[in-house]
Amino acid sequence: MNVLTNFIPLPGPLRYLAYTRAAVARVLAYRVNFWMGAVGTVLGMTIQYYLWTAIYHGEDGALAGYGAVEALTYVILGQALQGFLHPEGDPLGRKVRDGSIAVDLARPADWQWVVFWDYLGGSLFRWLTTGVPAMVLFTVVGAVAAPPSLGAFLVFLVSAFLGFVLLFAWHFLFGLLSFWTKGGGLIDLKATAVSLFSGALVPLEFYPPGLRRMAMALPFRGIYYLPLSIYTGRLGAGEAAGALGWQAAWAVGLFLMARVLWRRATRSLVIHGG
Repeated sequence: MNVLTNFIPLPGPLRYLAYTRAAVARVLAYRVNFWMGAVGTVLGMTIQYYLWTAIYHGEDGALAGYGAVEALTYVILGQALQGFLHPEGDPLGRKVRDGSIAVDLARPADWQWVVFWDYLGGSLFRWLTTGVPAMVLFTVVGAVAAPPSLGAFLVFLVSAFLGFVLLFAWHFLFGLLSFWTKGGGLIDLKATAVSLFSGALVPLEFYPPGLRRMAMALPFRGIYYLPLSIYTGRLGAGEAAGALGWQAAWAVGLFLMARVLWRRATRSLVIHGG
């Protein structure tokens, strides 16, 4: 990577791929945390399997339109995706609060892209090394169903990436609020919104009607619910294409909104602390 980037200028955001590699190296540097995360992923998937098997025990039909295998596939794959669709911490907010953001602003790099590629590197590495192997294992032993087709699986991958961009933009926007709030209380709010409205825990069809309508109107369903609905085959080809367009529109919109707010914040920066 170093040799290539020294002699071949990469276009636009791709110049920040070094931060992706650094994120992977950082994950590997803390191997105890990495293996604890891997064990936690498999344990979480196992708990979901037995929980939802018990829920459907004795049920001849579907619940909220989901059969037993479809529901199991949704919740277990959702657990496997959490390594990818779960950027950790609040690095931007923390840097604003302790004043170290001034050092990053002095560097000739776009901090929004720096954080994006850093998040992507760590999240993708964790998913490929823990979530994907665990999902393959659960599929091989028959605990969950495979996607209906190769095409559906490829569309699912695109949808999962768009879900990542959506989640990143949401995290970055809340991190920017630290320029004005100078406090960390918003971290719980942003995490709660994602957990409740994204379909990360259960399919949105299981929600009460009012809460389900609210979740369907918000962008968070593009993080978990839409990718998982594509994987399980609940969305046909036409619906999946519309879902990708919906995700892309929200992802780009939130990303650009964060970019505008970032420029405004850095122009009126007031450093507190360190």
